[in-house]
Amino acid sequence: KITILSDREHCLKRSGMYIGSVKPEKQIFWVLNSEKKLIRQEIEFIPGLFKIFSEIVDNAIDEVAVRGFGDTVNIEYDKQTGFITVSDNGRGIPIDKHDEAKVPIPQVIFAQLRSGSNFDDSARETVGMNGVGATLTNIFSEKLIVQIKRDGKIYQQVFKDNLAKIEDPI
Repeated sequence: KITILSDREHCLKRSGMYIGSVKPEKQIFWVLNSEKKLIRQEIEFIPGLFKIFSEIVDNAIDEVAVRGFGDTVNIEYDKQTGFITVSDNGRGIPIDKHDEAKVPIPQVIFAQLRSGSNFDDSARETVGMNGVGATLTNIFSEKLIVQIKRDGKIYQQVFKDNLAKIEDPI
């Protein structure tokens, strides 16, 4: 029996191929202790969860540290809701429609595997390189909210249920 999966279905079914292990592992890391000092400590974490989190952080770092737009990356975690918020004060992703895809550029970036601005290998200096990171984060998220401030406008789009539902942007 031959089965054909969509990109989303394949990512969810074979997650290890895209984000690594989804089983808890123990490793020694540098962590900040209660006195705000870095110490080496064994922690338990799920590499796949760390990967989808770091993909969004890497995008913010690319904008601020590599491309030089902005000077701040903020990360917040809300224990009650489980929401992680990653923000930077860079230029903001362009919010106009993508010529080929006919949807807003943020929707291409966050909902289309193999899309992005890092495919010119001769000029690439960024952390991101494969055009899958933000979309993988979206595929493995119950809810992902993209909010972009650019050119005096605020764009917001919500993706739900592991990218099964894409709401119209506001």
